Amino acid sequence: MVIAIVGAGGKTTVLYCLGHKLSAMGRRVLLTTTTRIYRPDDIPLYLGPPERLRPDAPLMAAASGMAETRKLAGYGAGDIGAITSLGLFDDILVEADGAARRPIKSPTTPSPCTRSLSISSSALSGWTRSGIPRRKKTYTACRCLRA
Repeated sequence: MVIAIVGAGGKTTVLYCLGHKLSAMGRRVLLTTTTRIYRPDDIPLYLGPPERLRPDAPLMAAASGMAETRKLAGYGAGDIGAITSLGLFDDILVEADGAARRPIKSPTTPSPCTRSLSISSSALSGWTRSGIPRRKKTYTACRCLRA
């Protein structure tokens, strides 16, 4: 299944948390993006064209290359489709739009199209300026994945 995670405030955290959870269930999971995300420290990483991608671990990340220091450059929607058609992974989790570290994201015309990517989408919104203590703001995303 391809799951596109969109919105603001926690996409990358949810991507990694859900990836670890699915992998622990014995599923082969790929984490990737259509924009730019920080390079994972604890997950094997493939950089290059989608047609050369091979699963090196039950949980791994892939990107077209490095965009800048510590950030991965994403694939296009067509590349995500090509990876899906290879049938190498049970789940492909895609951070499918950027929010430039802002707490709220509203998709616009230039945003990457997620309809062609996903069977399931999850939209997130951050609450960094809500006045709620940080511990309570970050509670929901990973806690719901523990169930």
